[in-house]
Amino acid sequence: MHGFRGRAQWLVQRAGSFWERGRVLEFPPSINEGTLGRSFSCTWRFNDPTVSRLHAAFVRRPRRGVYLVDLGSRRGTFVNGRRIGGELLLMDGDVIRLGDRVSMEFMDNPPPVEAPERVWFRRAWWLTVGAAVLALASLFVF
Repeated sequence: MHGFRGRAQWLVQRAGSFWERGRVLEFPPSINEGTLGRSFSCTWRFNDPTVSRLHAAFVRRPRRGVYLVDLGSRRGTFVNGRRIGGELLLMDGDVIRLGDRVSMEFMDNPPPVEAPERVWFRRAWWLTVGAAVLALASLFVF
């Protein structure tokens, strides 16, 4: 059975803003529902104007699996290129699209490795922060 073994499911963001691409999002077994959208109240937030404030939701149903539910979004919720009208049972590898630009892959298996472009970005960010700290420290030393 899909999604009811006391383990997490995962989303890997494949498309969206530069800052969000490659993100790995967890749907932990401790929660049975979570929302996706632009609102700060959403479980998983996407900073894209084509994503509705409350766009879609994940619902875990015991012994049945994880369902994606469209919450009346303006630009639609798509799974594998087809618009869903209500809810749809997700399978491992399904590609979910919210609005025009946000695309994620649903994974019902062990946690994925963070996307290489995301790791590179995080390293570059820390190098920049380190350089700024050294520059500020040199102002006080000399």
